[in-house]
Parts: sequence; C-alpha cells; structure tokens
Amino acid sequence: MSYAESFDIGYLRVFPKRGEELFVSVSPAFNYGPGIERDGLTLPRMRDPHTVEFATRSVCSTMTRDELPDTDNAHIQRAGTWTLFDHVREFCNRHHGRYRIIGVQSCGDLTMNPWHIALIRDQGSHRLCRLATPGVAAAFKEPIDERSYRCLVRWTQRTDGMRYEFIDLRFVDLLHEGFQTRIDDQEYLNAHGGDLKKQEIDPGDITCHIDFALSGKPIVQRGREIALPNVIDRFQDVRHVFNLPRVPAYGARGSLSISEVNFGEHILFTDLNARRGALSSPIVVPLYDKALNVEVRWDDLQRALEARHYRVSRESPTTRGEYRRYGPDAVEIFYPHNVYPFGVLGGNADEMVCLSSGGLSGRVGNTLEGITTIMYDFFGCSDALVLDEGYDTFHITNPNPKSKPDEPDNYLHSNDEMLEQVARFTLWRALQDADECRSQLGAGKYLLGNDMWEWPLNKPIFHNLSRFCGEKNLGQTPPDGLDTMCVEPKRSQVRAALIFAKLNDTNGGGGEQEPATDPG
Repeated sequence: MSYAESFDIGYLRVFPKRGEELFVSVSPAFNYGPGIERDGLTLPRMRDPHTVEFATRSVCSTMTRDELPDTDNAHIQRAGTWTLFDHVREFCNRHHGRYRIIGVQSCGDLTMNPWHIALIRDQGSHRLCRLATPGVAAAFKEPIDERSYRCLVRWTQRTDGMRYEFIDLRFVDLLHEGFQTRIDDQEYLNAHGGDLKKQEIDPGDITCHIDFALSGKPIVQRGREIALPNVIDRFQDVRHVFNLPRVPAYGARGSLSISEVNFGEHILFTDLNARRGALSSPIVVPLYDKALNVEVRWDDLQRALEARHYRVSRESPTTRGEYRRYGPDAVEIFYPHNVYPFGVLGGNADEMVCLSSGGLSGRVGNTLEGITTIMYDFFGCSDALVLDEGYDTFHITNPNPKSKPDEPDNYLHSNDEMLEQVARFTLWRALQDADECRSQLGAGKYLLGNDMWEWPLNKPIFHNLSRFCGEKNLGQTPPDGLDTMCVEPKRSQVRAALIFAKLNDTNGGGGEQEPATDPG
C-alpha cells in the first residue's frame, strides 16, 4: 500500500516602517532556566521545576531533588510554564486593542539552551533571561561574561526612526543594579557611531535605549551565510544536525541503566573536533567504550543502519550514509544530515522574517542547511537566528488574503477572535498532552500524580484556560479546524513566544511605542 507523510512550513514578513512590531513574551518566574543536561548516552534530563525555588514561589512549596529527581519527561519539564493561550491573552490585556495580532511564533530555546538569551524590559527595569538557575552546576549556566552575542535589538524612540537592528552585544551583570549592555561590534560602530553620538547614545551602555535584545544561534550574519563548522559548537543537541540511528545498548551510567543510544551521539556531543569533522567526512565510533562501560553490538547496529538507508562500503566511506566495520570494536561512518523542525527569525533594518519549518524528527522536514538557504537566498536576510528546534516549533498567523503585497491589509481576525482560536486549540492540545503524560508516567510513578493538570505549578494555569473556554462557550478544536495554525504547536505549554502585531492607528509607522516585552 502507499505511504505518505507531510510537514508544514509557514513564514511571516514584517515591516516596522508600516507600524508592524515584534514583542517577546516570557512565562513569569521563568526568566532563568536549568537547561537540559546531556551526556550523549542517557535521555536528556532536566531539573523538575517543582524543586526550583524561583519557579514555585507564591504557587506551591519547593520540594527536594530526592523527592522529585531530575526528569526526562517533557511534560514535567514544562511544569509551570505558560500555555500558548496565556501568552496571547497577556498581550491582549497589556495593549488594550492598540495592536492587531498578525502572527505568533515559538521561541522555545530561550532559558533552555546555551547562546539563547533575551534582555527584556518590564515596568521600567531590565532582566536577562538565560541559563542561570541558582544551585545548578557552572556547566549549565550561561557564561555571559565570556561571550559576545549576535542580537536582534529593538530600540526605544530614536530621532532617526531606527527600530530594529542586528548588533553584537556584551552583557555585564551589575548584581543588584541590573545589566549593562555594551555594543561589541566595531563594524557597526564604524558605520553608525556618529549617529549614536548625535542621539546621545553611549555604545558602552545602551540598556536604557532598548526595549529588548534577543539572541539565538546565528546562521546568517552581516549579509553572509555562516559555514556550518563555524556554528556547530552552539548546537548542543547533535541530533538536530546529524541523522543518528537509535540502537539497542548494554550498560549503565551511574544509577541509570542504558538500553538504547543514538549511535555516535556521545562522541559528537563531547568532542567538538569530531562534530566538525563529521560534517564533511567519516569518523570512527567505538562499539564498546571501556571508560563508559556501554556496548553496542554489531548485528543490532547493522539492522538499525539498514532501516535508516545507510549503505555498506568496502573502503573508507566517501559519501554521506556510508559505513564500514573498522576493526573488531569500531565503525567508520559518514553521517547524513538530519531533517528536523526549526524556528528562525531573520531580516534587516527594514524587514523582519520569521519562519517555522515543521516536520517529523529524523523522517521528514528540513535540514539546518536548508533553513539557512531559505533565509539567505530566498528572503535575502542579512542576519538570521535559530530560536528553537523540535517539538517547540510552531507558527500561527492571522490570515491576510490579498493578491499583491502593496494592497491594503485585510486581516480576517480581530484580537478577540485570534485569542478564541488559540484558546480552542490550546484546550485540545492540553487534553492530548494530559493523555500522553498519563500513558508515559503510569500510576504511582511520579510523586505528584500522573494528571499533569493537577500538579501544583500547572493547576492555576489549566484552571484559567478551562474557565475562559467555559465562559466563552468554546469547545476544543483540533488544528485542521482552525485557519490560523500554519505549523501546529506540538505542546500546549511554551516557555517563551514571539508575537507580531500591527498598530491599529497607523498608516505607515509612527505613534508612541509601548514596551516590547510581555514577561507577565
């Protein structure tokens, strides 16, 4: 019989000079994140949010890590984070109809992965969202004092009308006095230093002059594609780049038994030279590692490779997807690049482009190189940042049926209608998540129970969603029943989101700006 799978892709072009703006929304109490702990052998793990003091305050009592150990369950990892509905509702409440929502996109790696930061402004003060959970090992904290970040900056009022720019920034923690934001971009200063001086903007600290600065993994910079070897160090999850077969394994990592591994993940994760080398040549991967006490058997590996359409080579592999046995205890393998869902934000001073490419991880979708090509060759972005990968990726748009770009906008939905569509979908998705969570946890396997709606951090969130839908008489609606879901969200809860909106009272920009962050 025939067999087919598909994936969705959506994009939105935004023009600041036409009064179209970008807002950053972050779940309250989740400005910091513990990140994902990886070793390339066991499943990625994260600290249970119910054991993190800043996440539980005013909601519930903090529990210990003995009571709730680190978890690989995606639903537990999201406990306490806002639903998609919460992000959109907060935007509507804050801006009181001044803006019409034209799109919403995921920003899922913020606070969860290295190199992903956002300096946000709320009620007159700035906060830096990043990996920085108190009590977490230094290896899982963002070393802001050591790095320069390529950021999308949204300026507050400037006399020259400049609104958005991509600039290299450094952030200095002033402890109880906030952050100092320095321009660390000599090319930018050579071109624009005079303009900044005229507007009395000090490049040594631009904090008070910006609404937000948002950074991710750069794939296009200063009008040039970045070669993948030069950015591969920023992709912690190597599965997003390489197609790694999942194979049976035998061994243990501390108290955790290992029954399966992504073959080669450990060496690619721990050895940057191997990761770079694997982009363009075969690498040697051991079947048995004495130091790690983990073994993969040749017969198991060969079956898994054949299922992924790898081909046996007699000589050293010269083409992606080839492999050969390399002595009794190793394999020489040339990894193909993987297809994965990606969310990207790019553009230049006059136009921003947000793009989400969905898919089924490892089966159908886009490669990282493919996403780069789209942003660089098709959209002509001078800069582009990867903001999320995998299940976090989604894209929602307010349909605007016009036949030519220069025709007047004709958005189909008001903010209330957008919110109701999002609420319908979120309720449906949250019920799906709850069923999946029950199936994964089983009875008695999690101290707080297998009903994620009743966990202390989640209970008020899902209660508010249910109450809203009840008051509006909204039923749950799957994505194929809505006209706003371009790339379907695969989770009901998201730590951060980007909201694109247009001023209702403008014919080409201008008007008083409001804060561009909605951190609750």
